[in-house]
Amino acid sequence: MNLSLRIKKRSQPEWLVLLLIFMPFMFAFLFEFLPIPSGVKYVMDLAWVFLLVLCCLNLYHNRVIVSSEMKFIIGWIIAYLLFTFITYIFNYQSILYYLMGVRTNFRYYFAFISFVFFLEKDDTDSFLKIFDILFWISALLTVFQYFALGYKGDHLGGIFGTGAGCNGYSNIFFIIICAKSIVYYLEKKESTFLMISKCGTVLLLSALSELKFFFIEFIFLLIVSVAFSGNSPRKIVVIISGILAVAVFVNLLFILFPYFSNLTSLSLIIKHQTEGYTGVGTIGRLSAISTVTELFLDTVPKILFGLGLGNCATSTTEIFNTPFFKEHEGLRYIWFSTAHVTLETGYIGFAVFVGFFILVSVLAAIVLKRKKSDPNYCRMAIVIALSSVLVVIYNSSLKTEAGYMIYFFMSLPFIAMKNHKNGELQE
Repeated sequence: MNLSLRIKKRSQPEWLVLLLIFMPFMFAFLFEFLPIPSGVKYVMDLAWVFLLVLCCLNLYHNRVIVSSEMKFIIGWIIAYLLFTFITYIFNYQSILYYLMGVRTNFRYYFAFISFVFFLEKDDTDSFLKIFDILFWISALLTVFQYFALGYKGDHLGGIFGTGAGCNGYSNIFFIIICAKSIVYYLEKKESTFLMISKCGTVLLLSALSELKFFFIEFIFLLIVSVAFSGNSPRKIVVIISGILAVAVFVNLLFILFPYFSNLTSLSLIIKHQTEGYTGVGTIGRLSAISTVTELFLDTVPKILFGLGLGNCATSTTEIFNTPFFKEHEGLRYIWFSTAHVTLETGYIGFAVFVGFFILVSVLAAIVLKRKKSDPNYCRMAIVIALSSVLVVIYNSSLKTEAGYMIYFFMSLPFIAMKNHKNGELQE
């Protein structure tokens, strides 16, 4: 194992970046095993605020060289922030609500910039190995939780604990692990046995934890990975083994949760995902945007710009609980990014929100084509960024601390560009 994480002398910004990336793996231990209040997680907010200040200072004093791709990304983020501020002025309620909205929606963008500014490729190489180690630890914990402790479904999260919704963190982690493994296998950086072992284990854990939507995500990331790989005969192995694995573990899912065996046609699946998630009076995944539009966005300005960033938010701190949330909590709109983002920022804001993932994938593809960065980093970023669009539809996990993992992997091509010179990576 590469021990550079432990022995390298790191700067304060690097330690804060480490905190953002890896602290979510400690939540279960801190909050379920130890008597530590969950409010401790707000230390991550202090971390990204401090990193943001350092990024601004470095830009102001020209201490960093910013690539044209990063300038475009930073410009996108600033434009989005200005958009939310201007629209909030016309929907003003409390500045505290807006600040909470900025915190909830923009912390990942600020972290993304910090990853690019303060990390080097040797850091990220060691971090990827740590992700693999954490995966196998999580797999063993999941098996123990299921067979020894009796946890299943939404309460089966492996390293992410057994709290309600912990499998939302697992879903993001599984996308990362499979994307990395498939990309590395296609580029002959990982063995057939290891790739099949990882992906097979992920699909098994997905079945045990009732992550039925992950099977759709897996097929999608499989297709994207193959599409952006080179001309490798390994594509055939990936496609065949992927199809067989999905068939096997979908049947296992039906055995473990017989109710899902009724969803055997596309029309039934669409009907299931369109209906209210927890019954009548709640929002369904595929109907989220149309439902909140019909109920709350009754004018053209509201449809385009929403009700104001933060004005539909909730928090464990009472002063940040908005009147809108208190009145309409029963709709469960907060469970879906599609509904929540559309409510607060309208169709334009939602398009910009989803557009960031598209933007990163396009820029990573351009960088890949121009050979300006590590090609495997570029391919991983493309697969993970595009898969994140599915996560936006699936739930609101990208608005939790688990989102930092996704944004870290999306930043990889732009980190490696700093080690790139004359078409080759400088180690």
